[in-house]
This record gives sequence, C-alpha cells and structure tokens, in this order.
Amino acid sequence: CQKPMENTPFIWLGAKRAEKRGVGNKGTLLDNATQYKLPVPNGGLLLDEFYHLALEAGLLRLKQGQTVIADDPEALAEALYDDLRFPRLATPVAIRSAFSAEDRQDESLAGFFTSRLNVNAQNPHELADALTAVYTSALRRDGTFRRDILIMEMVDARQAGVAFSEAGFEDELINYADGTAD
Repeated sequence: CQKPMENTPFIWLGAKRAEKRGVGNKGTLLDNATQYKLPVPNGGLLLDEFYHLALEAGLLRLKQGQTVIADDPEALAEALYDDLRFPRLATPVAIRSAFSAEDRQDESLAGFFTSRLNVNAQNPHELADALTAVYTSALRRDGTFRRDILIMEMVDARQAGVAFSEAGFEDELINYADGTAD
C-alpha cells in the first residue's frame, strides 16, 4: 500500500507549534491556551499541507472548482489515521475551519466558513463528509490562504447561550440554555 501522507504534519493542540507554522488566529490561540492551563478539548490541527497533498494524491478532488469531493472515504481516513497517525479521538468530534483568512484584525469572518459538530470520526463517510464540507466552504472566499482544520473532541457545555449588550440599555441582556449547541 502506497503511503502518500506518511510525513504530512499535523499539530496536536498544546504542542505550541501553530504560530510557527503560520496557522490562523483561531488555531494558534487554542494551541497556546494550554500553556496558560486553560481547558482545551483534545484535538489537533490538520494542516494546510494535508489539503494540498490529499489533492495531489487523489484523496480529494475539486469538482468544477466549487466543491471538494472525497471519492474514497476509506482511503482518506486511512491516510489521516494510519499514514499521518492523527490521533483517533473519542467521538463525537467538531470539525471546524481554522483558516488564516478568518478572525484577523482587519476582518472577521466568524460564521462564514462551515463547521460540522457531533461527527463520528471513526466512520470514514462521516469524517470525509465533514472534511469536504469545511474545505468546500473555503472555496466561497477569494484569495490564497491556509486551509487548516481543527478536529476536536466535543465536550458538554457547562453553560451555553448568547450574551450581548444592546445600545440604549445600561444593563446587559443574557440568554441562557442548557446543553450543547448544534
């Protein structure tokens, strides 16, 4: 069996290597948070290099320049787990963009790119569907930027909701809901 991804890097969150690799703000902040003993779920960053090598190896392909496709989800999962040795995380996981085009000082693209929550990462089809959905969302944005992806274990929320302030009111309005956001 040929191993096209054998030396492809990923970064385990907490390795403190994201900034050196040019990962965007979201991934770098999560990677660095562990040094301050902040609770960060188990996970890692699947680096932009994986995306490009997966395209070259035929594990991913572009369909009409608008969609990223994985024709063989089992081969993609094998490349990720066996060749790359990305850790097999407990499920469910969140698969989210950590693209360098988002969350910059001059522009915030919060919510612009796709995230997939509650993914069974041990199921090659669910994994491939989530990865390709996140990669496809990068095609909606012009320009060249890193396409790093966060893969993290889901954790139950202690609190969930939305907090915001409203112009004209001195007090903050807070909405609270139990559970995990979906």
